[in-house]
Amino acid sequence: MQIMVWTALLVVLSLPAMVNAQSASDSPVRCQSKEDLGEPFTPIEFKVVGQGRLYFYSAPFSECKTAIFIIPNDYGYSQAVHEGWASITYFSQQAGDVIDGWVEAKRLEITDPRVARGEIDAPPKAAFAP
Repeated sequence: MQIMVWTALLVVLSLPAMVNAQSASDSPVRCQSKEDLGEPFTPIEFKVVGQGRLYFYSAPFSECKTAIFIIPNDYGYSQAVHEGWASITYFSQQAGDVIDGWVEAKRLEITDPRVARGEIDAPPKAAFAP
């Protein structure tokens, strides 16, 4: 009898954890989607502006934040934008790796001289830092 009471108590106490785990597993599906989001354009060079770390996201949604970041004055290439987010490629010399992901576009300043010379079309400027 005592074992049944403890088992019942354990099940009741673990229900909120099971519900939380259920709802937490819903958001990663959106973050792991391989759906092609964003308006693509010719890759352009950018510089990170503003203060602090600029975190990568696995998809252009706030719940998809990763532990990877770049810092102000780092350079990379952007190739698409989606609702305030920019899809970028960053070449990490320190890690010796290429990092792809989404970042907040307002922290990127277009520095590509081809845009200034009119050699390639500028991406939607409203998405990027002034």
